[in-house]
Amino acid sequence: MLYRTKTKVGVLRGGPSQEYDISLTTGKHILSLLKKEPLCEEYEPVDIFVDRDSVWHVAGSPVTPEEAVSRVDVLFNAMHGAYGGDGRVQGILDSFAKPYTGTKALGSAMALNKALAKEHFKNLGIKSPYYKEIKIKLDEDVEPIAHDLFKSFPMPVIVKPRSSGSSLGVSVANNFHELIDALEHTRGFSEEIVVEEYLTGKEIISGFIEDFRGQDLYNTIPVQVKHSEKSGGHFNWSAKNSGSYNYEAPAMITEEEKGIIENAVRSIKEYFNLRHYGTFDFLIHPRRGVYLLEVNTQPSLQEEATIFKSLSSVGVKAHEFLGHILKLALGRK
Repeated sequence: MLYRTKTKVGVLRGGPSQEYDISLTTGKHILSLLKKEPLCEEYEPVDIFVDRDSVWHVAGSPVTPEEAVSRVDVLFNAMHGAYGGDGRVQGILDSFAKPYTGTKALGSAMALNKALAKEHFKNLGIKSPYYKEIKIKLDEDVEPIAHDLFKSFPMPVIVKPRSSGSSLGVSVANNFHELIDALEHTRGFSEEIVVEEYLTGKEIISGFIEDFRGQDLYNTIPVQVKHSEKSGGHFNWSAKNSGSYNYEAPAMITEEEKGIIENAVRSIKEYFNLRHYGTFDFLIHPRRGVYLLEVNTQPSLQEEATIFKSLSSVGVKAHEFLGHILKLALGRK
């Protein structure tokens, strides 16, 4: 009787970023899917844990990145934010010529830097909210900076770390005192801060999967996420990563709005040289139209993630998505 050798999949999770816990949750879900039928018939999961000090571990023992990579055939990058989503770990994997999922180093770095990404959106003719980029050192007095912003920037605003995902460190400020608090809060995540006009409207998550369902570039069904006032007026970290949010899939949007979203996804995908899959956060203002907020090359893949809500709405199961992405990474599609 012949036994087929299973493909060893290293699930890379954890890391030194502030999205460590989110990465652990994403990685746990990916490992769980790989251990079940039908994926377990073809793949053997290997948990590659990276601690907060960037030390890699396999089977509980510290190893070098080279040792970890040598034990697998392909890597599923389940990391988010700095290190795992900003191009650094992609550069490490490229140096070993080992296949891995997701966008490569340069595209990852371009997308995670919110200010840089917004400049590229502008170059492509894609609308994005007006913003200012500032830097506040940890020992610097925030109040004078807040005062200058308040005089020159229309309220309300949303305050974000320049290079972070999963809505970590994001706050909405409606007045001067809230602006001080928001800047203080966000500075705890990054000294480089993006202050952006706060627009209201339908919050839409859409994205792409390469070579899926007979299409070279498959646009995922737009999902509208809804939140309560307790969420601070936006799709925040808690709602995004606990699954405690309401949603509509497909979103109730016009064909024109859908077309704008699909064109933006295609343009950014090509311009940033994104690969395999990704999600995009949009906002549809009732008068001003469709705005692109940010690009996620390493979106959360925990069980309640919006990408799975989208796929489920058209009958695609999580294991089908995962198997497809692995085949893309392995060059089997």
